[in-house]
Amino acid sequence: MSEQEQAKDPIQDETKPEEVVEPEVVEEEAEAGDSAYDELNKRYLRLLADFDNYKRRTSNEKEDIYKYGAMNLIKELLPVLDSFELALKNPPADAAESVLAYQDGFEKVQRQLMDNLGKAGLERIEALGKEYDPNFHEAIMVVDDASQPANTVIDELRAGYKFKDKVIRPTVCRVTGNN
Repeated sequence: MSEQEQAKDPIQDETKPEEVVEPEVVEEEAEAGDSAYDELNKRYLRLLADFDNYKRRTSNEKEDIYKYGAMNLIKELLPVLDSFELALKNPPADAAESVLAYQDGFEKVQRQLMDNLGKAGLERIEALGKEYDPNFHEAIMVVDDASQPANTVIDELRAGYKFKDKVIRPTVCRVTGNN
């Protein structure tokens, strides 16, 4: 038979001797497979434990941030609280000058408070004389005023504030209608 005929002959393919695998080799391969499996399983369990520790640690950190997040702001506001206590311990006498001095002291305390809150990101929304914007203003009354253009804030009834870029309280105001 030629080589081509032998390649096509199925009987010839079946008569090739099969590889004989020794039982010892099979056991060694099984043991090697088991040890690789055990090693991977141990790595998986360590990784799972590390991940559980990571979740627990980040959860604790998040709780601490929520719990103590405002602490720095409160530390900065303590001098304002001290100023209020000092003013309340020393009320003015009946003289008109003392009342003016007391009022001046409270204005200073208010400025001190606004400065500290401003450092933290609080900003007052300027509304008086500005065009009405429903994103920043809450109109509770519309009045006719020919001296002002339509949709202009003419009176600020309660101040509005933004914290960084977010409005936390809109300005309550009166707006011109000029129908």
